[in-house]
Amino acid sequence: MRRIRSFVFTALAVAMSGACSSGGDGGTDPGPTPSIALALGATAATIVQGGSAPVTATLTRSGGFAGTVSLDVEGEPAGVTASVGAPSTSGGSTTATVTILVGAATAPGVYPLTVRGTGSGVAAATASFTLTITAAPSYTLALSVPAASIVQGGNGQVTVTLLRTSFPDAVTLAVTGLPAGVSAAFAPAAPTGSTSTLTLIAGAAAAPGTYPLQVTGTAGAGNQSQPLSLTVAAAPSYTMALSTAAVSILQGGNTAVTVTLARTNFPDAVALAVTGLPAGVTAAFAPPAPTGATSTLTLTVDASAVAGTYPLQVTGTATAGNQSQPLSLTILAPGISFTLAPAAVTIVQGSSTTTTLTITRNNYTGPVAINMLPEPGITLTAIPQLTNGNTSTLTITAAGSATPGVHNVTIIGNDGSVTAPPALRVGKAPARIIEANATLAVTVTALPPAGPIVLDYSACQDKPLFMAYQDGTSGPWVRVVPVNDVYTLNVTQQRVGWATVQSFLTRNLIQFLSKAELAAMGPAVCGTGSQTTLNVQVANPPVDLFFKASYNGAAPFPFSINGLASFTVSRGVNDVIGYFTRDLNARADAEVAIRRGVDTRGSDVVVNMAPPFQLSESRRVAAAQMTLQNRNGESYTITPRVGTIGSVGSSSNVCIFSSWEFVSGGVNTDMFSAYGIPDELLVPTDVQSLRIDASVGGQLTRQVTEYFRSHTSRAIQLPSALPSIVPSVVAGGTKLLRFQVAVPAEFDEKVSFAYGFNRVLVTVSMSGYVTGGMLDVTAPDLSTLPGWSPVWGLAPGTVSEWQFTAQGGVPEANACQVGNGRHVVAVARGTA
Repeated sequence: MRRIRSFVFTALAVAMSGACSSGGDGGTDPGPTPSIALALGATAATIVQGGSAPVTATLTRSGGFAGTVSLDVEGEPAGVTASVGAPSTSGGSTTATVTILVGAATAPGVYPLTVRGTGSGVAAATASFTLTITAAPSYTLALSVPAASIVQGGNGQVTVTLLRTSFPDAVTLAVTGLPAGVSAAFAPAAPTGSTSTLTLIAGAAAAPGTYPLQVTGTAGAGNQSQPLSLTVAAAPSYTMALSTAAVSILQGGNTAVTVTLARTNFPDAVALAVTGLPAGVTAAFAPPAPTGATSTLTLTVDASAVAGTYPLQVTGTATAGNQSQPLSLTILAPGISFTLAPAAVTIVQGSSTTTTLTITRNNYTGPVAINMLPEPGITLTAIPQLTNGNTSTLTITAAGSATPGVHNVTIIGNDGSVTAPPALRVGKAPARIIEANATLAVTVTALPPAGPIVLDYSACQDKPLFMAYQDGTSGPWVRVVPVNDVYTLNVTQQRVGWATVQSFLTRNLIQFLSKAELAAMGPAVCGTGSQTTLNVQVANPPVDLFFKASYNGAAPFPFSINGLASFTVSRGVNDVIGYFTRDLNARADAEVAIRRGVDTRGSDVVVNMAPPFQLSESRRVAAAQMTLQNRNGESYTITPRVGTIGSVGSSSNVCIFSSWEFVSGGVNTDMFSAYGIPDELLVPTDVQSLRIDASVGGQLTRQVTEYFRSHTSRAIQLPSALPSIVPSVVAGGTKLLRFQVAVPAEFDEKVSFAYGFNRVLVTVSMSGYVTGGMLDVTAPDLSTLPGWSPVWGLAPGTVSEWQFTAQGGVPEANACQVGNGRHVVAVARGTA
């Protein structure tokens, strides 16, 4: 304390010394004994750290003492300083106020101090002083944990402890750094005691993660803070997933599905179950209430369970909530299905033809016995008749007495029970029957006359310039000279060739066909005139009506806007189809009507149709969603038609198709909406069709016509494309092309090719005995026959465009009898 002492007490001594220096007379009388006395205004003081207190100090001189007095303090702690105020002197005493300063870091305690005054020639004087230093008011903040963890939707508590030193006042508590969705509350919020409880609350949407917080205290004794790490954990939960969304199980079988539980902070059991099980199906879980990540669901199907598709729900029940997943169960019955190629054949009375039966097996590998339901005049031979394979060749024979016309022959098969139909279920439970059937449209044509075929062109305007025939498939070509426009062809074989040259565009038409097909063309090739005018009038038509009518395959275009459609039709008895709409773009709102049995054998026939949109005669069109398959980027047009049974001229029971709605073009998607005749307007012999014309660059490439009774959603598949075709040129008097083509099996009806240049067109077709496979056909050289003119053919070496067309499936003429099926066309083009 030397520095402090010097500063305080030396200054005091100097002041006091100065005040007493004028005493004494300089005599030799020793006088009284010199002395000093020291007195303090207080003997004790209590000072807080960082504080101060004043003390009065008085020095009294006596006995004539006027010397300097040195003061010394003993026992003072470090950190204590003082300052002296201005002294004042009164008589022999000097008084000053000393301010004692205690540093903030000075250690608290009680310090006994001694103030000692000394001077030369005088006895020392002392005064005792007790200095008590007390701690400054303060507090510290402490947390019960350095880190807290709470789950979404939950809360947690932390104790805040206040360690106080001489500070009883309130401390205001707060938390900073809270993430979104988390709140904090203190109880109490501004404690005057030693603790407060901090509650942290996490909302359900608070983001999981770890967040650095600060717990702060604000008070008169200063601010304090402590870090707190907060972890927000995801709420206990789980999700459920299945190893597959759909299972197919054979009757009498079972399968397993793995149930996976993805858990989040949830280790407890999840009770599993299945709802929606059909009769005969059981479910078992292993384990049934897993605490782990997986369980195996085993579905067992009894042999008696009904085949079909069933929507199930796999459910999980737990304290963390309930979960479910859909599972589609398909119960399969062992079975077979049949497909015929071709599905329609034409046979002359007393002859046979073949078709191929393809067996599609569904979980069945056993034998299949093939038969047919009885059909008068038609017999079947299947090779093999009992097969474990997938195909059988069917030979269809028409007796000489078979009735000409279309016979729908039902081909049947079962699982080896070669019992005469229809008793196919001997020894079998009905639920376990394995059987199939398919319909083969057999068109029986009458035997051609035993003698020559006569073709009468006397009623024709475009008479042939030239005609020739080939008897059989390899005989010579023979020119026919008409007598009064009547041609007599002396053919004896069942397969013949026939060629004509027509004057229009100089058409060379060569056909390879059956004798029966050729005979069916005559004798009167062009008839005797069979057309009339048909007027279809809508009664009281709405002013915004667009109307279209069709009959016997004829229809006016564009739409009528006055409710009247007038057009030329073939004479006969058939049905008028009426189509009504107020908006050509709102096809789903259109209506259609069918007027049955309209007789057009008279002249200027008039049909009055009821007003539309009143549910009197017309009905709204039926809408369905169609899926086009096997499309290779082509655009396509859609033509809806309806076929009804009627008569044309002398021909009765004819299936005639009419296009009743406008064609939809330029479609480039695999799904489209199509509109048809509603069921309530149909009779059992009606058949509807959708024709899809696929094209590239505006040229037809493939075509399919789908036949059906009821207009419902369905998938329609375009036929196969033709393979690459490169025709060869054969030497002859005219340009002759030879086509060697591996024709896909579905094109089993007819193939043709045409080529031409300038005003010459050569067309060659084969029908009646086309079965698919490798085709090798050459245009015949007719230039060697008498009467041939060089202008009718193409000169050798002429470069010309060609087109090859293949057709197959159900012919349109048989569609009404068959009721379903399809007709396909494929086209290839090139230059040779």
